[in-house]
Amino acid sequence: MDAVRKRLPFSGYSAAYALPSIIRCETNLYLAQFAFMKLLPAKYIIEQALARGTLTHGMKVLETSSGTFALGLAVVCRERGFQLEIFTDPVMEKGLENRLSSLGAEVFIITEKAKQGGYQRSRLDALHARMRQLGHSCFWPRQYETPDNPAAYKLFADQISGMMDADVTLVGSVGSGGSTCGTIERLRQKASGARLVGVDTFNSVIFGQPDGERKVRGLGNSLVPKNVRHELYDA
Repeated sequence: MDAVRKRLPFSGYSAAYALPSIIRCETNLYLAQFAFMKLLPAKYIIEQALARGTLTHGMKVLETSSGTFALGLAVVCRERGFQLEIFTDPVMEKGLENRLSSLGAEVFIITEKAKQGGYQRSRLDALHARMRQLGHSCFWPRQYETPDNPAAYKLFADQISGMMDADVTLVGSVGSGGSTCGTIERLRQKASGARLVGVDTFNSVIFGQPDGERKVRGLGNSLVPKNVRHELYDA
């Protein structure tokens, strides 16, 4: 009941769970535990699009994702009353697909892998084809390139610096680049010596490896997203 009472002042699920719990594991070691990782940028991107007028009611939201960004969008779109279409590939877990469907999202599984760029390229091609079909009645959040993705993590960085010195070493997984680059850029505004360590997976092209099958989800990519700014990483 204590946890429920703490959530009551928030306007909805996304507002209550966008920011993580900060857990102290031991001296000088803290863990950021998100309810799910990409609810924060999904919420921020949709809110910014509404504020600018690039997303209006009646439009469909389209995105390519195989993981938590799709789930974040599904929650936010359900709250805001938007129809969501997700373009993914066979690696998406059936449980996640069911959760998306239960939130009202339509999920398209792309089964043919492109020769260059793999499933990621095939998913983008399918999304672009759908956008041409819908014309101006759709909105694409563009998680891999929109500056709103890293900008969303200013809130997380301020949460960190509000609890401890901003002069930290941030260790984070890299997929779109939004969380690590956005957080460290904000932290360095307050402490220029803050360091960033990126964690990638085997067969991901983000830091120069050849593309291949990846067993671990939630990080890595078959394409290098524009939101990955290599100059921000120390290791």
